[in-house]
Formats: sequence, structure tokens, C-alpha cells
Amino acid sequence: MSQPTFGLSLHGIENPGAVHWNTHTTALVEMALARSEGLLTRSGALAVAKEPADTPIFPLTVQTPESVGEVDWNVGNSPFDPGLFTILYGRLLSFLQGRELFVQDRMLAGHESRRIRVRVITTQASLALTARNLLRWAADDAVSPFFPDLTVFFVPGFSPSPMTDQVPGRAVSVLDLDKRLGLILGTASSSAFRDLLYRHLSFVLPEQGRLPLNAAAIQNRFSDHVALVLGRDNERRTSVAMTVCAADRSGRLEIIGDGPLSFSEGGIDILGCGTTSAFSAAAPFLEESFGAVIECSGLEPEARNVTEPETAVITWPRASLPPNLSRRVALAPRHLFLLIRDDSGALPPIALADADTACQLFALGPELILNANGAIEHRFDPCFSGGTLLRRPEIFERLLRGKLSRHAPRCWVINVGRLPRSSGSLTTQSVRSASRMAQAFLNGHLDGCSFQNDIFPGLCIPVPAPDQKDIDPRELAQLKPPVPEVREGAVRELCAVLQAHGFRFSGRD
Repeated sequence: MSQPTFGLSLHGIENPGAVHWNTHTTALVEMALARSEGLLTRSGALAVAKEPADTPIFPLTVQTPESVGEVDWNVGNSPFDPGLFTILYGRLLSFLQGRELFVQDRMLAGHESRRIRVRVITTQASLALTARNLLRWAADDAVSPFFPDLTVFFVPGFSPSPMTDQVPGRAVSVLDLDKRLGLILGTASSSAFRDLLYRHLSFVLPEQGRLPLNAAAIQNRFSDHVALVLGRDNERRTSVAMTVCAADRSGRLEIIGDGPLSFSEGGIDILGCGTTSAFSAAAPFLEESFGAVIECSGLEPEARNVTEPETAVITWPRASLPPNLSRRVALAPRHLFLLIRDDSGALPPIALADADTACQLFALGPELILNANGAIEHRFDPCFSGGTLLRRPEIFERLLRGKLSRHAPRCWVINVGRLPRSSGSLTTQSVRSASRMAQAFLNGHLDGCSFQNDIFPGLCIPVPAPDQKDIDPRELAQLKPPVPEVREGAVRELCAVLQAHGFRFSGRD
């Protein structure tokens, strides 16, 4: 395609090689194959080599006057010197001179008045395809020329030097908020690209009173009612959302977004048009795989199937999501589902949370993992971001409180970890079981049920009415609350851990 109004000279690239502007999906797949960047799978997706799981990618943020007092500096978000960034950027520009480049001018946008234009410059056709899958189309014309609000250089062939550039490793993701510039170097991971976009959103959206979320959005196509599914684990979040929609016999429920969303006073903005998830979570539901990019360890030589699907990652465009409903905006959610993995058995299968408890659980993002030694490990992922947030979690908590106060959705906590049996043993709750419970409330099957206080403060357990005969018996079995005496010790331990991290219990004792 022709060069847009503002070309690469805007970024300091004066003498590039061939430049492919906004190349379409089919051509990008052909170019990736011709350049030996990947192979076609049996389903038509492009399979590229997955980097080793132990390859660390270090997120860095340039410590500019704009960011120094606003960014939440911590171990996962290290400051980077502006002078060193200027030198690193200059070395990158020298590396790119004379090279073949792929440029995608796209945007993160729901409502047209709130769009963020993103330019992605990369040296690989497969990475340009990844950007095209995740971001929305953006126009460039005389009336509205494309001028990027964020420029991302995605260059895996250029690795910074830990000694020269004073970086912690050879794979980094650097974000300069002042220059609106991101560098992803030494890695071809789609997750690094997704995380950099979300880091940028986590800084700019709160300034506008908008709450950035990494979530799946489900909509009832007849009533326009919306539910958001939030979870630390992208695989579980995607699996639950897709299973809810796939199992809906009425065909009313459909996914309208999975990835970066924005919750504003007016409702939900679906910022992207595709998503990145574990291959095992998405593969059973994809109706069309052409254009998707799979990062995997390899393919079977003849069958062209992914050899290790449990470790593969897939990035697919919106057109592959069943059903193909293109949405940019939606109403404020009626339901908010927080997926929390709790292997200790403290949390019930599903519970209704009061607004204060939901906001605090959201801000902390607790997770209790059973490690290899059989001990419970406490982890936290602020705001279920799945990555690094640039602002303090309390800012996002305050934003959520305001949205809940205005729109009053029902907030549910679903335990996607282990549940106690009456015998005292624990059993893992399947994605299917978690999805079935969420679906029961989304379809209105449990509108008439009452609630009883759970032993965990701030939570109430649904109790279906005896005359609710249209409910699936398996749903009733899942909703049966565990014996309190079996959970008491685990609840006390979880409450103590949460209190140690600033959780404030209110209401009943």
C-alpha cells in the first residue's frame, strides 16, 4: 500500500530498505512463508518458533519528568535512564537503516472520540501479522492523517548489550511515556507486545477517568446485557468465556472482546480486535484459523499439527471468534466475574461479593497456588492485569469503586482452584463447571434464588429456590455450599494473608 501522510522519517529512519505499509493478512502470511519465518499448520494458521519458557523479558520505563512522580516504581517495573534510552534508540535506528521493514498503522479504539493510534514497525512479516490481529484498522487521509499516539519498534534481531546499554538482559520491553515510544528488543514474543500495550493503557487511561481492564466481555445479543470475566490466567479467562458462549443452547451469548478493554462512565470500549491466549484454551472454539499466529515448539512433519499444544500460544483475529460479531462499544456490565485460583479450598465455588470486597479482591488479585512441594504459595497480580501496571493499584481500585457505584453490577467470585469435599479432601473445579455456574446467572435461571452469608466475610452463597426446576442438576450440585467446618482453617489462613497485604474486612464479622 502507499506510504501514509507521516512516513518513517518521523521516527528518524531515513534510508530503510523495502517498506511494506499496512500489508493485508494474506500477503503477510505469504511473505512470512517466503522468508522462512514459519510454516502453515493443518488448519491454515501460521506457526512460528516459540522462545524458551525460561527466556526473561525485562519491562523498563524511562524515568521522564512526566513519569517520575506518577509511575509505581517496583521490582517488575524498573526505571531506565533517559540518556541511556536515547543512546539505545540511536543504535536501533542505525541497525534498521537499509533493512526491509513492515509497518502497521492501527489503533486501540472503542468509541471514535477515544481512540489511540498505534504504529508498529518490525523486521518480520509474522510480527506485523500479530499486530494486525490485535489492533483495529485505522484510516489515513487528507482529512484525518494518521499521526501515532504510540510507536512500537518490535525488533527481535536487535539485542541490547547488558554492559553497553546497562539493561538487565538481552530481551527488554522499554516504554518512554514522554516520547510515546516503545521498544521490544531481543524477543519475538507476542505476549511482550500485548503487555507493552497494556502498560501504556494503564498509564494514559486513568488520566481520562477510564479503567483499563484485561478481560473478556460477553454480551446477550437480544438484551445487550454485558458480563465481564476477569482473571489472572489468560488461559482460564478465555476458556471460561468461550465455554459459556459455546454451551449456550439459546445462542444468545457471544464474546465481543477478549483483551484490553476500557470501563468508562458511558460503558465498555472494546479496544482491540483480537486476542492472545494459550493455544489449548482457544483451539477447540476457533472456526477459522487462517491469519492466526501460533508460537509453538514445532509441527508434526506430515500432519502439520502442533506438537506441544499445552505450551503453545496463539494470536488470532476477531474474525476467528465464534460468532463473528464486530463490536467497539457496549453497555456497562450487569455482571462482573472475578476468577480467583484458590488451591487452599478457602473460597466457595461461586459467591456474590459486596462492592467493597470485590474492589479489594480486584486490586490485590490474590492467587493461592499448590506448589510442587504440596505447600500453598500466595501470589498477587494487581488488578488481574496479567502483567505490569504503571500506576498504583489503589488508583484502579478507586476507579472501579466509582464505576460500581454508578452502574451497580453484580460482582461474582468464582474459585477456579480446588474445592473442599465433605470428607476433607480437595477436588479441582473444572473450567466447564465454572462456566456452567456463570452461564446460569447470565441466562437468568437463578434470578429467584436467595443468598446466605458465607464464612468468608463479604461473600454470600446463592441458594436456589425449590421450584427452580429448569436449572441443570449439575448446576445445582455445583452451587451446593461446602461444609463450613471443612473450610474454616483455610478461610482463617486466607484472611490473615489478605490482611497482611492491606485488605480491610468490613460489615459482619
